[in-house]
Amino acid sequence: MVRVLPSLPYRQALQEMCETDALLLFQASNCNNQIPAKMYEYLYIGRPVLGLTDRAGDTGRLLNQLGIANVASLEDVSEIKTLLLRAVAEIRQGTAFVPPRQSIMRFSRRGSAESLARLLDEVTSSSSRGESRTGPG
Repeated sequence: MVRVLPSLPYRQALQEMCETDALLLFQASNCNNQIPAKMYEYLYIGRPVLGLTDRAGDTGRLLNQLGIANVASLEDVSEIKTLLLRAVAEIRQGTAFVPPRQSIMRFSRRGSAESLARLLDEVTSSSSRGESRTGPG
């Protein structure tokens, strides 16, 4: 069920991810204030993601916001066992959840650039409405 492979070149690793039944993300609770880049790769691949992370951390909250319920604390063996048994059953039944593509694409470079552009538009339009501009006098 699980294969531990040696290090692979990046493109080959992405290919391997595309061929898996699910992707397992590990993050200890001492890293709660960050989201690993691997998370975004996993989401973009479009396979079910299982999170072994703290639900209260940034990664756990993002998984929750995306509707990914297969999360267990990395420190709780019983919770991990329950998660894995549930996830394997969902995968076998074809009911494992994958977030909709449009909710993932907001994290792409294009999606991030569009969000930044909207924010800059809001800031510049609100400052031009609220401030009078006078020339040097």
